Amino acid sequence: MEESSKMSNSFSLVDKNGAAPIILGKSRSQIEQHAAEELSRYIELITNAKPKIIRVGDEFESGAVIIGRPQTNEILAEFVEKGLIQISDDTLGLDGFVVKTVEDGGKRFLVLSGSADRSTLYAVYDFLERFCRVGFFWDHEYVPKSSELTFGEIDIAQKPYFEFRQNLQACVIGYSATYWSKEEWRREIDWMAKHKYNALHLCLGGRVARYETFKMLDIKDDEPSQVDKAHAEIAKHNSEYAKSLGMDVVTPQVFCGAATPAMKERYPNAKYFDMQWFNYDPQPYIHPGDPLFKKVLIEWLKQYDNLYKTTGYYNIDPYAESEPPGEPEERAEIKASFGRAVSEAVKAVNPNGKWVMSGWGFVERDFWPIDHIKAMLDAIPDDILILNDFTSNYTTSAGLTRIYEETDYYFGKVWGWTIFHSFGGNTHLHGDVHSLLENAHRVAAEPKAKNCKAFYMTPEIVRHNSFYFDLANKLGWNPTSISDIQSYTADYAERRYGKASAGKMTECLTELVNTVYSWYDMNDFHGPIYQLSPTLVDRAWWEKRTEFVPSLGRALKIALSIADEQHGNKCYERDLVDIAKEYVGCCVTKFIIEMKSAAIAKDEQKFQTAADKAVKGLNAIEEMVHLLPEYHISKEIEDSTKPPYSMDAKETAVSIRTRYTILIDFEHYDTLLDYARRDMYELVKFYYKPRVEWMISYLQSCLKTGKEPVEQELHDGCIPIAKSFIYDSPILEAPKSSAADVAAHVKKSLERAELMP
Repeated sequence: MEESSKMSNSFSLVDKNGAAPIILGKSRSQIEQHAAEELSRYIELITNAKPKIIRVGDEFESGAVIIGRPQTNEILAEFVEKGLIQISDDTLGLDGFVVKTVEDGGKRFLVLSGSADRSTLYAVYDFLERFCRVGFFWDHEYVPKSSELTFGEIDIAQKPYFEFRQNLQACVIGYSATYWSKEEWRREIDWMAKHKYNALHLCLGGRVARYETFKMLDIKDDEPSQVDKAHAEIAKHNSEYAKSLGMDVVTPQVFCGAATPAMKERYPNAKYFDMQWFNYDPQPYIHPGDPLFKKVLIEWLKQYDNLYKTTGYYNIDPYAESEPPGEPEERAEIKASFGRAVSEAVKAVNPNGKWVMSGWGFVERDFWPIDHIKAMLDAIPDDILILNDFTSNYTTSAGLTRIYEETDYYFGKVWGWTIFHSFGGNTHLHGDVHSLLENAHRVAAEPKAKNCKAFYMTPEIVRHNSFYFDLANKLGWNPTSISDIQSYTADYAERRYGKASAGKMTECLTELVNTVYSWYDMNDFHGPIYQLSPTLVDRAWWEKRTEFVPSLGRALKIALSIADEQHGNKCYERDLVDIAKEYVGCCVTKFIIEMKSAAIAKDEQKFQTAADKAVKGLNAIEEMVHLLPEYHISKEIEDSTKPPYSMDAKETAVSIRTRYTILIDFEHYDTLLDYARRDMYELVKFYYKPRVEWMISYLQSCLKTGKEPVEQELHDGCIPIAKSFIYDSPILEAPKSSAADVAAHVKKSLERAELMP
């Protein structure tokens, strides 16, 4: 739809006379009240002038902001009747909104309205971002300062391309949000509203729902833990808060057949089969064709509805990362039975219910050949399913991507364009934004993709890589809204750093776009070399990362040049540390590769020079991540000791450190080693750096004795380091805020490492 902003007939929201009032209708809804309060709050943050919120009929002098819908705001109803504005389901469709200046009776008005209450809230946030240049980012927000806010003629009408826009997945709890407070969750849900999501994936509360389900079915089960109970209470809070903003609520992952010994004891005559995940012990599953499967699932769905008041969207995933037994035909029939049983269970619980399915299982082609996918989908009615394609913007380690094309667009089923960008700890700067934009344009242009009616943001961790995710969010509203990366970069820079710094930071970001944001870096051993267990074998992508050093150095130099004008901007501080540690991390990768090469060549002098540089670089990374509270494990440990969790700090510290290193347990040390890796202060100080130092000492010993280094010896020497970190490293005090003058500290760290660009 057309957008325009002309300087004739200007509208002053804030001028020397104060702020224009915000007018709500006499029948205002709770969301409209919230929208008005949000607008008033942000305008005050920008200008120090706080708009009053009044009702239709109250006196006001000149211009005003009108918030609501014709059904709730009498002034808007008059505007529609006079033909001054069009607001209807026909013009806006689902979740569409209007931002428009209107003149009536010699007064100027700014109308913020939508086809529904929640889209009126979208209109407020869109206005704040587009015209007031507030930056709503995942990590922090940027609010510019201005004494006045005056706008030319505005006429914007938008509606979403994707009807169903969902955020979050279960892994977020494991890797990011285990001990989040209700306030942290409100922040996340508010962020969703600011980016026009209309569905929250609940993530939490599954363990309590299972306990209640088993109790109803007379199956013994362990009592939920303190954390389980806390998560259930927060899940109730999150569901209510999300619904208060007009969002639907999708259940956490529901039962997909996994059976417990107690279940087999209670129902011994049911049909079971075993499946194995990685090298862990096989686990029994109920055959989906057995009546018990549907019986358990129906009760579980009812418990979610009862406990968390979800809204008829049920997340149930088929077999992922494992495979039912039998010949191919038998396995295909099990999957078809799964489709039939789940469909019948959803309809039994809610005749209008929707089955929201993750397509994660399909990324393993050995487990899910195309004919098996088709067999299951053919068994599912068309009107029940929303299937999210994880490979829309993700390429598997086997090179598989865009399964929707392989399956002829999921054989006509409704499916979702999905952003699955980060595994458990991949928070380093990464992501191919060019491919992301190309994929968005591809799905919008393909006539066969007409059943792509959903957008799913499904990271395993949150609040990182703001540049990539901000772009993804905008494409999730409208995949054709951005034509090129250059214009997006300039817009992003202004929203994140303000007009005065936008030019310089556009140059800085362009260096990132040409390197770390132009390369697919998601799988296996990608990322900084020091975050992974030392190895004598160099990967090709590590060499590629070393090629980024000059460009990252230029980006860092530009960012440092505007430190004075960005003082106090949390967005800038986060980006400065991220760019600096990315630059130093690539340098360290280069030094470690040089060190290993020198060891093989028996060149002690070159080895020692490279080793010294690598340690200095790691010292700099340690110092820089220390500057920001979001890079401290101690913050998570501290949060776990507060209500509603009230955990023992030492016990929780062991659990958290295990997650960041070996993920699950020492019995399976190598299975998922360094999966949830990231640059946390304690990890760098007590785990990553000691492993590199061990590698240095090991190779030094080999050089002195003339012994050839052995991969297994190098590997085994890291096990005690992991144990020491997990069980013996100290719990440090969590910082309450960023260090004073982050830029100055970053400069000093770079100078000490002799890496100042």
